[in-house]
Amino acid sequence: MAVMGIDETNARLRDGNDYSYMIAGLVYVSRVVTAEALLPSLDRENQGEAEFEAFLEQRKEFLADGSMSVMGEMLSLLAYGKKIAKNFHA
Repeated sequence: MAVMGIDETNARLRDGNDYSYMIAGLVYVSRVVTAEALLPSLDRENQGEAEFEAFLEQRKEFLADGSMSVMGEMLSLLAYGKKIAKNFHA
């Protein structure tokens, strides 16, 4: 995320308005990859309640806002960037 935040043309960090769409894409891809890792599509026919409960626990711990994880940090930055973008156009 830090490398994506560098504006090499202007030799500084990107503004939140120019950076939040990148974080949004990263959040989407991260969630898809994690969901596939936790609930592999090839095994979906054999998955039951136990696998679903394990997924929900992992989701709560690693994929939710406020979860003290990489995803939690990305979601916080995304919310911050959204607020900046909203104020930018106001």
